Amino acid sequence: QLRERTREDLEKDANNRARSEYGDSVLDKVIEGADISYPELMVEERIEDMVNDLDNNMRQQGMNLETYMRITGTTKETIGEQYRESAIESVKRTLVLRELLNAEKVEIGDEQIEKRLDDMMIQFGAQGEQFRKLIDTPQMRDNIMNDILLDNVMTRLVAIGKGEDPEEAVKNRAAEIEEENEKARAQVEKMMQAQAEADDAEEAEVVEDAGEAEEIVDNVEEAAEEPAEAEEETDSAEDDE
Repeated sequence: QLRERTREDLEKDANNRARSEYGDSVLDKVIEGADISYPELMVEERIEDMVNDLDNNMRQQGMNLETYMRITGTTKETIGEQYRESAIESVKRTLVLRELLNAEKVEIGDEQIEKRLDDMMIQFGAQGEQFRKLIDTPQMRDNIMNDILLDNVMTRLVAIGKGEDPEEAVKNRAAEIEEENEKARAQVEKMMQAQAEADDAEEAEVVEDAGEAEEIVDNVEEAAEEPAEAEEETDSAEDDE
Protein backbone atom coordinates (compact mmCIF):
# COMPACT_ATOMS: atom_id res chain seq x y z
CA GLN A 1 0.00 0.00 0.00
CA LEU A 2 2.81 2.41 0.81
CA ARG A 3 4.48 1.71 -2.54
CA GLU A 4 1.20 2.17 -4.41
CA ARG A 5 0.41 5.40 -2.57
CA THR A 6 3.93 6.72 -3.26
CA ARG A 7 3.53 5.93 -6.95
CA GLU A 8 0.16 7.69 -7.05
CA ASP A 9 1.62 10.75 -5.30
CA LEU A 10 4.51 10.91 -7.77
CA GLU A 11 2.16 10.59 -10.73
CA LYS A 12 -0.10 13.30 -9.32
CA ASP A 13 2.87 15.65 -8.76
CA ALA A 14 4.14 15.00 -12.29
CA ASN A 15 0.71 15.66 -13.81
CA ASN A 16 0.23 18.84 -11.81
CA ARG A 17 3.70 20.06 -12.75
CA ALA A 18 3.09 19.34 -16.45
CA ARG A 19 -0.30 21.05 -16.29
CA SER A 20 1.20 24.10 -14.56
CA GLU A 21 4.07 24.37 -17.06
CA TYR A 22 1.70 24.10 -20.01
CA GLY A 23 -0.61 26.73 -18.50
CA ASP A 24 2.36 29.05 -17.97
CA SER A 25 3.45 28.60 -21.59
CA VAL A 26 -0.06 29.44 -22.83
CA LEU A 27 -0.15 32.49 -20.56
CA ASP A 28 3.24 33.61 -21.89
CA LYS A 29 1.88 33.40 -25.45
CA VAL A 30 -1.13 35.49 -24.47
CA ILE A 31 1.13 38.10 -22.86
CA GLU A 32 3.37 38.24 -25.93
CA GLY A 33 0.40 38.97 -28.17
CA ALA A 34 -1.27 41.46 -25.83
CA ASP A 35 -0.88 45.22 -25.76
CA ILE A 36 -0.50 45.80 -22.04
CA SER A 37 -0.26 49.18 -20.35
CA TYR A 38 0.20 49.69 -16.65
CA PRO A 39 1.10 52.46 -14.22
CA GLU A 40 4.67 52.57 -12.95
CA LEU A 41 3.28 52.51 -9.41
CA MET A 42 2.24 48.86 -9.88
CA VAL A 43 5.81 47.94 -10.77
CA GLU A 44 7.22 49.85 -7.80
CA GLU A 45 4.79 48.14 -5.43
CA ARG A 46 5.71 44.73 -6.85
CA ILE A 47 9.42 45.52 -6.44
CA GLU A 48 8.81 46.48 -2.82
CA ASP A 49 6.98 43.19 -2.24
CA MET A 50 9.91 41.25 -3.73
CA VAL A 51 12.47 43.10 -1.60
CA ASN A 52 10.37 42.46 1.51
CA ASP A 53 10.18 38.77 0.60
CA LEU A 54 13.98 38.74 0.30
CA ASP A 55 14.28 40.32 3.75
CA ASN A 56 11.89 37.75 5.27
CA ASN A 57 13.79 34.86 3.70
CA MET A 58 17.06 36.21 5.03
CA ARG A 59 15.62 36.57 8.53
CA GLN A 60 14.65 32.91 8.47
CA GLN A 61 18.33 32.14 7.86
CA GLY A 62 19.57 34.37 10.67
CA MET A 63 20.34 37.45 8.60
CA ASN A 64 18.43 40.54 7.45
CA LEU A 65 18.44 42.91 4.51
CA GLU A 66 20.35 45.65 6.35
CA THR A 67 23.21 43.28 7.16
CA TYR A 68 23.23 41.93 3.60
CA MET A 69 23.44 45.44 2.13
CA ARG A 70 26.26 46.37 4.51
CA ILE A 71 28.27 43.25 3.60
CA THR A 72 27.71 43.53 -0.16
CA GLY A 73 27.91 47.31 -0.33
CA THR A 74 24.54 47.55 -2.05
CA THR A 75 21.45 49.67 -1.39
CA LYS A 76 17.76 48.94 -1.35
CA GLU A 77 17.42 50.87 -4.60
CA THR A 78 20.05 48.81 -6.44
CA ILE A 79 18.48 45.59 -5.19
CA GLY A 80 15.11 46.85 -6.36
CA GLU A 81 16.51 47.52 -9.83
CA GLN A 82 17.69 43.92 -10.01
CA TYR A 83 14.08 42.87 -9.50
CA ARG A 84 12.59 45.32 -12.02
CA GLU A 85 12.31 42.97 -15.00
CA SER A 86 10.76 40.24 -12.86
CA ALA A 87 8.38 42.78 -11.35
CA ILE A 88 7.28 43.97 -14.80
CA GLU A 89 6.58 40.38 -15.91
CA SER A 90 4.66 39.77 -12.71
CA VAL A 91 2.51 42.87 -13.25
CA LYS A 92 1.78 41.82 -16.84
CA ARG A 93 0.75 38.34 -15.73
CA THR A 94 -1.50 39.79 -13.05
CA LEU A 95 -3.25 42.14 -15.49
CA VAL A 96 -3.72 39.45 -18.13
CA LEU A 97 -5.07 37.00 -15.58
CA ARG A 98 -7.45 39.68 -14.31
CA GLU A 99 -8.73 40.29 -17.84
CA LEU A 100 -9.15 36.56 -18.37
CA LEU A 101 -11.15 36.30 -15.16
CA ASN A 102 -13.43 39.10 -16.33
CA ALA A 103 -13.75 37.68 -19.85
CA GLU A 104 -14.55 34.19 -18.60
CA LYS A 105 -16.86 35.63 -15.92
CA VAL A 106 -15.14 33.61 -13.20
CA GLU A 107 -16.68 34.14 -9.78
CA ILE A 108 -15.88 32.50 -6.46
CA GLY A 109 -18.66 32.04 -3.93
CA ASP A 110 -18.42 31.76 -0.15
CA GLU A 111 -19.38 28.08 -0.34
CA GLN A 112 -16.23 27.37 -2.40
CA ILE A 113 -14.07 29.07 0.21
CA GLU A 114 -15.82 27.10 2.97
CA LYS A 115 -15.24 23.89 1.04
CA ARG A 116 -11.54 24.66 0.60
CA LEU A 117 -11.21 25.38 4.33
CA ASP A 118 -12.90 22.05 5.09
CA ASP A 119 -10.49 20.28 2.75
CA MET A 120 -7.50 21.95 4.42
CA MET A 121 -8.62 20.62 7.81
CA ILE A 122 -8.62 16.99 6.64
CA GLN A 123 -4.95 16.50 7.52
CA PHE A 124 -5.57 17.56 11.14
CA GLY A 125 -8.13 14.84 11.81
CA ALA A 126 -10.05 15.24 15.07
CA GLN A 127 -8.21 18.51 15.82
CA GLY A 128 -9.40 20.06 12.55
CA GLU A 129 -12.01 22.34 14.12
CA GLN A 130 -9.49 23.71 16.61
CA PHE A 131 -7.00 24.54 13.86
CA ARG A 132 -9.76 26.09 11.79
CA LYS A 133 -10.53 28.58 14.55
CA LEU A 134 -6.89 29.67 14.42
CA ILE A 135 -6.50 30.10 10.65
CA ASP A 136 -10.02 31.13 9.56
CA THR A 137 -9.25 34.83 9.18
CA PRO A 138 -10.26 37.41 6.53
CA GLN A 139 -6.70 37.38 5.18
CA MET A 140 -6.71 33.59 4.90
CA ARG A 141 -10.06 33.70 3.09
CA ASP A 142 -8.65 36.25 0.64
CA ASN A 143 -5.64 34.01 0.02
CA ILE A 144 -7.90 31.01 -0.55
CA MET A 145 -10.08 32.98 -2.95
CA ASN A 146 -7.02 34.08 -4.94
CA ASP A 147 -5.72 30.50 -5.05
CA ILE A 148 -9.07 29.21 -6.34
CA LEU A 149 -9.27 31.99 -8.92
CA LEU A 150 -5.74 31.30 -10.14
CA ASP A 151 -6.35 27.55 -10.37
CA ASN A 152 -9.62 28.20 -12.19
CA VAL A 153 -8.18 30.56 -14.76
CA MET A 154 -5.10 28.38 -15.36
CA THR A 155 -7.38 25.38 -15.91
CA ARG A 156 -9.28 27.42 -18.48
CA LEU A 157 -6.05 28.50 -20.15
CA VAL A 158 -4.89 24.90 -20.47
CA ALA A 159 -8.25 23.92 -21.96
CA ILE A 160 -8.20 26.83 -24.42
CA GLY A 161 -4.66 25.95 -25.46
CA LYS A 162 -5.73 22.36 -26.15
CA GLY A 163 -8.92 23.38 -27.92
CA GLU A 164 -11.12 21.92 -25.18
CA ASP A 165 -14.23 23.27 -23.46
CA PRO A 166 -13.07 25.50 -20.54
CA GLU A 167 -16.24 24.92 -18.51
CA GLU A 168 -15.91 21.17 -18.82
CA ALA A 169 -12.23 21.42 -17.88
CA VAL A 170 -13.11 23.34 -14.71
CA LYS A 171 -15.68 20.69 -13.75
CA ASN A 172 -13.16 17.90 -14.36
CA ARG A 173 -10.54 19.74 -12.33
CA ALA A 174 -12.98 20.16 -9.43
CA ALA A 175 -13.77 16.44 -9.61
CA GLU A 176 -10.03 15.60 -9.51
CA ILE A 177 -9.52 17.77 -6.43
CA GLU A 178 -12.53 16.21 -4.72
CA GLU A 179 -11.23 12.71 -5.49
CA GLU A 180 -7.84 13.60 -4.01
CA ASN A 181 -9.53 15.00 -0.90
CA GLU A 182 -11.66 11.87 -0.50
CA LYS A 183 -8.52 9.74 -0.63
CA ALA A 184 -6.84 11.97 1.95
CA ARG A 185 -9.93 11.86 4.15
CA ALA A 186 -10.07 8.05 3.96
CA GLN A 187 -6.36 7.84 4.81
CA VAL A 188 -6.77 10.10 7.85
CA GLU A 189 -9.79 8.10 9.05
CA LYS A 190 -7.80 4.90 8.65
CA MET A 191 -4.93 6.33 10.68
CA MET A 192 -7.31 7.55 13.38
CA GLN A 193 -8.96 4.12 13.57
CA ALA A 194 -5.58 2.42 13.86
CA GLN A 195 -4.59 4.84 16.63
CA ALA A 196 -7.87 4.22 18.46
CA GLU A 197 -7.35 0.44 18.24
CA ALA A 198 -3.79 0.84 19.53
CA ASP A 199 -5.06 2.98 22.44
CA ASP A 200 -7.74 0.38 23.27
CA ALA A 201 -5.17 -2.41 23.20
CA GLU A 202 -2.85 -0.43 25.46
CA GLU A 203 -5.69 0.30 27.89
CA ALA A 204 -6.68 -3.39 27.94
CA GLU A 205 -3.06 -4.32 28.64
CA VAL A 206 -2.94 -1.85 31.52
CA VAL A 207 -6.13 -3.31 32.98
CA GLU A 208 -4.75 -6.83 32.60
CA ASP A 209 -1.50 -5.83 34.28
CA ALA A 210 -3.47 -4.23 37.11
CA GLY A 211 -5.45 -7.44 37.54
CA GLU A 212 -2.29 -9.51 37.65
CA ALA A 213 -0.75 -7.12 40.18
CA GLU A 214 -3.85 -7.36 42.38
CA GLU A 215 -3.71 -11.14 42.19
CA ILE A 216 -0.06 -11.12 43.23
CA VAL A 217 -0.88 -8.88 46.21
CA ASP A 218 -3.69 -11.23 47.23
CA ASN A 219 -1.32 -14.22 47.02
CA VAL A 220 1.28 -12.43 49.12
CA GLU A 221 -1.31 -11.53 51.74
CA GLU A 222 -2.57 -15.11 51.84
CA ALA A 223 0.98 -16.40 52.20
CA ALA A 224 1.59 -13.98 55.06
CA GLU A 225 -1.59 -15.09 56.83
CA GLU A 226 -0.75 -18.83 56.72
CA PRO A 227 2.20 -18.74 59.24
CA ALA A 228 0.13 -16.60 61.59
CA GLU A 229 -2.75 -19.11 61.48
CA ALA A 230 -0.31 -22.00 62.06
CA GLU A 231 1.19 -20.20 65.08
CA GLU A 232 -2.27 -19.60 66.53
CA GLU A 233 -3.09 -23.31 66.17
CA THR A 234 0.20 -24.25 67.92
CA ASP A 235 -0.49 -21.88 70.80
CA SER A 236 -3.98 -23.29 71.16
CA ALA A 237 -2.66 -26.88 71.26
CA GLU A 238 -0.12 -26.02 73.97
CA ASP A 239 -2.84 -24.41 76.09
CA ASP A 240 -4.95 -27.56 75.82
CA GLU A 241 -2.05 -29.64 77.13
